[in-house]
Amino acid sequence: MQDKPDNAVLIIGCGDVGRRVAALLSARCSPTCIVRSSASRDSLLAAGFDARCIDLDTAESGVAG
Repeated sequence: MQDKPDNAVLIIGCGDVGRRVAALLSARCSPTCIVRSSASRDSLLAAGFDARCIDLDTAESGVAG
């Protein structure tokens, strides 16, 4: 198996379209998927993606406005 390059892509809001983008990009780079729910994160992890559960609308995320 050929190693992937060290390119990093962050997909924020990895729903249906984001998941398709992640699948297309995964052959060339290492996408990280940001989702709001732990269920979405778990689904992405089960599919082999690097996924993080972060709610960008909360103060705990450090980015709420």
